[in-house]
Amino acid sequence: MPDFEPSVGGTTTQVALLGRNLRHRGREVVVVTRRRRPEWPRRERLGGLEIVRLGPTGRSAVGDKAAAVALAGWLATRRPRPGVVQMTMWVDGLAAAAAAGLASRTIHVWGVAGEAQDVLRGWRARARAPVLRRSRHVALSRPLRDELVAAGLQDVAVVPIAVDRARYRPPSEAERAEARQAAGVAEDELAVAYAGHLRSLKRLDLLVDAFARLVGEGTRARLLLAGGDRGAPDDVGDELRAQVERLGVARQVAFLGVLDDPRPVLWAADAVVLPSSREGMPNVLLEAMACGVACVAPPSAGGEELLGGGAGLVPSSNDPAELLDALRRLAADPGERRALGVRGAEQAAAHDVALVADAYERLYAEVAR
Repeated sequence: MPDFEPSVGGTTTQVALLGRNLRHRGREVVVVTRRRRPEWPRRERLGGLEIVRLGPTGRSAVGDKAAAVALAGWLATRRPRPGVVQMTMWVDGLAAAAAAGLASRTIHVWGVAGEAQDVLRGWRARARAPVLRRSRHVALSRPLRDELVAAGLQDVAVVPIAVDRARYRPPSEAERAEARQAAGVAEDELAVAYAGHLRSLKRLDLLVDAFARLVGEGTRARLLLAGGDRGAPDDVGDELRAQVERLGVARQVAFLGVLDDPRPVLWAADAVVLPSSREGMPNVLLEAMACGVACVAPPSAGGEELLGGGAGLVPSSNDPAELLDALRRLAADPGERRALGVRGAEQAAAHDVALVADAYERLYAEVAR
């Protein structure tokens, strides 16, 4: 995978959850990833997982290609040979596995809507087609599977993301009160939260716009933004801070930075909003649901797949006016917030990490024959 611990993010969370669950079941698990920072060791063990970091440091297209070449060499010389190679959102890694003679034992996990359209077009599709046909594929959701099938991939399994429900759970009254106090949320304020990278595709500018309108109407509210920039071209932390100042809501918006543990933010929240223009199946929504928090997300942010069936609110678009309407509804009706939270927690049970690991175990057995 392109990133892993100590980096944070949804993909890192998912691989760590699955890897440690498989390790607990007696599997030998090795996570191979990019060495993003020079101070990170080439090899180490974190939480019981063996970590191998390849390629040059930093973030660049050239570095990604160099890491794929290094991965091919590592796979070819690995002894014993891997029973299964699972690529997570690293298409170049498929060519590396093929070069090492492991294409038929490789699974690629697709996690972002629209990704197939980006990588399976024109000369890229022709160059990658032989490897793609020999590998197995996993989509996180049914819409994403349909997208992959439409792009020409066959036999695509659907395995959703997982959540650790022992960790992400509804808080006690004392835990919620402590979390709200720590976040500076008054008892009569509506706490709106977001957790994730501050990237342009997350469309947090739309959330800030809708929140400012809500406050302008007289609703006492606080916006908690947990996350930070990645040092990437699409970072928008500075732009968001400028927007908050321009709209006059700097006192109501808290930039919390990158948190090792986002649970206190989720426990403090009355609603979690993810207005992304493009997602697969986002961790933050599932974790919020497991914590019993009402969620707001458009279909483009994975809301249709996770929040269907009454488990949350799904605006028909990412228009700030519709986001505002969803926030108004939640602000006006604490009973609806609680009911949505209860249904969300029930739906999150289907994503328990043990169930997701079972699904991967069945797929591994097929691939490793």
